[in-house]
Amino acid sequence: MWVVPKMTTVKGENLGFGQFPGGSPNTDGVVMGAQYFGSSDKGTGFYLSAPYDKGRTTTHEVGHYLNLRHIWGDGPCGFDDLVADTPASNGPSGGCSTQKTSCNSKDMVENYMDYSDDACMSLFTRGQKERMRAVLENGGPRSGLAYTAPKEITYCSSKGNISTSEWIDHVALGGMSNKTGSDGGYKNFSKKTATLAQKSSNVMTISAGFKKTVYKEYWNVWIDFNQNGTFDNSEKVISGPSTSNKDLWATVKVPSNAKLGKTRMRVSMKYNESQNACEIFSFGEVEDYTVNIISNTARNKYYQNRSKEPTNITLYPNPATDYIQVDLTSISDKATYQITTMQGLCLKTHELSSSKIDISNLRSGTYIITINNGKQLYQKKFVKE
Repeated sequence: MWVVPKMTTVKGENLGFGQFPGGSPNTDGVVMGAQYFGSSDKGTGFYLSAPYDKGRTTTHEVGHYLNLRHIWGDGPCGFDDLVADTPASNGPSGGCSTQKTSCNSKDMVENYMDYSDDACMSLFTRGQKERMRAVLENGGPRSGLAYTAPKEITYCSSKGNISTSEWIDHVALGGMSNKTGSDGGYKNFSKKTATLAQKSSNVMTISAGFKKTVYKEYWNVWIDFNQNGTFDNSEKVISGPSTSNKDLWATVKVPSNAKLGKTRMRVSMKYNESQNACEIFSFGEVEDYTVNIISNTARNKYYQNRSKEPTNITLYPNPATDYIQVDLTSISDKATYQITTMQGLCLKTHELSSSKIDISNLRSGTYIITINNGKQLYQKKFVKE
């Protein structure tokens, strides 16, 4: 938390701002103008500027820090703050107009994430509370505020002695994508993190690179779900051969009892025959990554554990009956999609091979679709009639 004398932009004075999870660590926090920090109800002798003199503006900015958007979704009717129990609004409120209506409903001007006067603001909804708590969970982007990481685990060694003719050149899973050349038989990419939820199915992309000849390669992928420092046979999530230099797609299933938090994933590619997790072999390559296991109910409350919030996408019709059409003009790379309930339960995960997505088997209700191309998340709420 920083308190500064004054903040001025080209648009005028700024009361404060809070950085969303996932931004630069150099600017991570909340910044407040001195005249808007504190409450005039708690004493005298310091200068506070009404009507923002009750400490509620600080509460608003801390809401951003804990992953809350403005209640109007930063747009007109149809834009969404990704919280199910906040009403739609066509823009920010001012003063304390408790009878204000827009988008065919009464505006929640008392909400801390509006722009009402401090004395008017008094509540977060239950959905907003759950969204903030999700980032504090073990494995969440702000878990360090409430969680002490355990001692680092040391894993066994594995590598290919020669990787000049064949190597791992692409791994993508859970919002993480990594394209490389030959890394000398082993590379530790544990600073790259894939985010997966308990009891979920996730599409993983892997591919081999070759200098000239395309060889037969065996793939094995392990995730240390119980975080005990070993790759058990039950933790092998992908296994099988390939004879291709194209992207290969496979489904990674996360058990419901997977331990929450960050753990190790090992991707191993060996020439012509299968391998174990701790093997030193002649030809091929091994890469290690980090997987962040989150609770299933939290997956859509903070799924944007990346450098940006999920970007809105255009889809139609909405409401829909049998299918939704997604505008793919901004999604240039291969992508996967998942459809979840508003409570975060994943119902469908698949490669996005067409802009037309079948929803005929869904029950009537409100859902969230999240599209991931390995670089950016795209998210939108839709209604199935």
